[in-house]
Amino acid sequence: MKGEEKKYAYRFIDFMGFVNLVQNKNLAFVKPDLWDDPFENYIFKKMGSRSGQKEIVKNLRELGIKDIPLKMIKLCLNNNSVFGQSWSLLKESDAMWRIYGAMNNCVRIEVSIDKIKKTMEKIPNFYCSPVKYKQKIDLKGEILHLFKGTDFNTLCLKGMLVKRNSFSHEKEFRLLYLEEDVLSHYNDSLFYEEIKKVSEEGYKIDEAFYDLLDKVNKVSREKNTVKEVSIDNPSKFISSVMLHPQAEDWVDETVRDYCKLNKIRYVGRSKLYSFE
Repeated sequence: MKGEEKKYAYRFIDFMGFVNLVQNKNLAFVKPDLWDDPFENYIFKKMGSRSGQKEIVKNLRELGIKDIPLKMIKLCLNNNSVFGQSWSLLKESDAMWRIYGAMNNCVRIEVSIDKIKKTMEKIPNFYCSPVKYKQKIDLKGEILHLFKGTDFNTLCLKGMLVKRNSFSHEKEFRLLYLEEDVLSHYNDSLFYEEIKKVSEEGYKIDEAFYDLLDKVNKVSREKNTVKEVSIDNPSKFISSVMLHPQAEDWVDETVRDYCKLNKIRYVGRSKLYSFE
């Protein structure tokens, strides 16, 4: 809409990460199981153990969910198919600089959300949204959220957008995409036959089924933990770059020169700690 204020997202990364983005013209997405909070992606983390898998099946039965074996296989596959990247809707804060800039050479990249969406148009099953913060994360609540719709892929992505209130200061904005064909690298016809049987009526959930889940989990995890998404022109993608407020002068000069060389707008050091 004409005259509507642009919305921006911000990413705090070290200087070398910024250089890597510009030189290689890509954004690096990682698997969510590399993120720090153990309660993030709660239901997916439960899928990593036999006891967790059985707990999920128990809850699905209690909630009257149908086609449980097939849904468990899909859940397992999607758990290892999602790649994400964390941004923030917060322009800056003391906490953000301290968390991501321990060496004082961190920079803040500013990008309009519209440009992010346009860049990701070429990626199927892409989703971006602010993270929702909750006081408590429990298995039954996550299951209800995940299985209440028909578009399972989108629901899995949305399931990656919940964190505890303890992290609400980040005002996180998350980019996610679901990679397709995570088993395409694996050549074992008997394995695929076993997966097909799961969708048959009357399929029994027993220890053999959990063995199959473990194998699906292992095989789908064998693919790369990092995926790179190309950016055509970093100077047009990035709106501005800001440097850590406590960076030394030589770092300021280095970042300034590098941004000038690559035609990227540099707004200098943050004035968060400046007394004027």
